[in-house]
Amino acid sequence: MYKLMLFGTGGLCSYITDCINYDKAEIVAYINSNVAENGNFYNGRVVISPSEIHEYEYDYIIIASGSYDRMVDQLTTFNITRDKIIGLEVNTSNEFYKIQNEVNHQLNDIFNTHKFDLFSNVNIEPSFLCNTTRLGRNRSIDLVSTEVDYVRLSTLELVAAEIHSRKTEGNVAELGVYKGQFSQYINKLFSDRKLYLFDTFEGFNQKDVELDVARRFSFNHNGQFLDTNTDIVLKKMSNPEQCIIRKGFFPETAVGTEDVFAFVSIDTDLFNPIYEGLSYFYPRLAQGGYIFVHDFNNGIYKGAKHAVKQFCAENKISYVPLSDQGGTAVITK
Repeated sequence: MYKLMLFGTGGLCSYITDCINYDKAEIVAYINSNVAENGNFYNGRVVISPSEIHEYEYDYIIIASGSYDRMVDQLTTFNITRDKIIGLEVNTSNEFYKIQNEVNHQLNDIFNTHKFDLFSNVNIEPSFLCNTTRLGRNRSIDLVSTEVDYVRLSTLELVAAEIHSRKTEGNVAELGVYKGQFSQYINKLFSDRKLYLFDTFEGFNQKDVELDVARRFSFNHNGQFLDTNTDIVLKKMSNPEQCIIRKGFFPETAVGTEDVFAFVSIDTDLFNPIYEGLSYFYPRLAQGGYIFVHDFNNGIYKGAKHAVKQFCAENKISYVPLSDQGGTAVITK
């Protein structure tokens, strides 16, 4: 019987906990960097700080968070060897990014793709698990990112090209901005349009969390997405003068906005804000416009899929699911 520790007690931890084969493994403890002085418990197991790990017997520590790099750094500080650490969500880590770049350099050397300028002024994309080739043009943004996966970013770029080529009217928006990882690309691709940024910039609305937990759409989200502010977001923008910050709870923050929208990203994770976002933006979506709803196929935030399916069924709207990390549903008009 393997003895496991899970580092992190958020949504990914809940998902991993449900996936463990308990005929072969048991959880002996959870690890959290911010444990209360009088101790804590999660799912009937003690929650310990990284400094207490050496007091327990274990075979592996599973990184149960998207903060892979930060958590591995903490563990190595306490002399935890890498062979004891299991990472399950690593494709946004610096190590994955480094390996990806190394592979692309090797492929360039093997296939002489650096000679491509002999035949065309169009660059070859770096290699990913999924590539769009033969576009006949260069990309408008750098698709190599540690913050947004290739499929989601590539699809955004292709959709932006469609909107521009069709001369689809309207401004753009993101509901659920966090630190602006995705918004920065919207801002760059639609540099001539206003970008509305809707977010509390203070994490989840507790009532929305309670609704998802009650419906068993998701689990513990306490303390998530708090480490942001409008300054962090605006510093990422290549065209900050086009950004309009709407801080607070949606849809109250949209009152007085009369714009038509060509593109909208909804990335709020939970059922209620996603449903409210679709209810507000779809009637205001221009003909030929697009809405991306992130986390449609995310097993941690199941409310996202329920919100999309309910709204689309009620309004007889179709959607297309993408195979990006977490899943995105694309709705168009």
